[in-house]
Amino acid sequence: MRRLSLALFATSWLALACAAPVASHDAESDALPPALQAEVTRLVLPDANEDAWRTLPWIPAYADAVIEAERVDKPLLMWAMNGHPLGCT
Repeated sequence: MRRLSLALFATSWLALACAAPVASHDAESDALPPALQAEVTRLVLPDANEDAWRTLPWIPAYADAVIEAERVDKPLLMWAMNGHPLGCT
């Protein structure tokens, strides 16, 4: 009987907690002031130096890359991965 009372109490408390009114939320109150938003955007987005890797001439075919590396007498970096691209295994 005591177990039933405890289970009933816990279930009732949970139902009341879930049914409690949620405070209204104003989306505009979450907005950043324009000056702060500009600063955060500047800090988050990559600048030209951080984005320089995009200018490298990537060659997706290994054989073509070997031929090009020999032609210009430069080393070849081969990047190979196994698994999920986000590391979610």
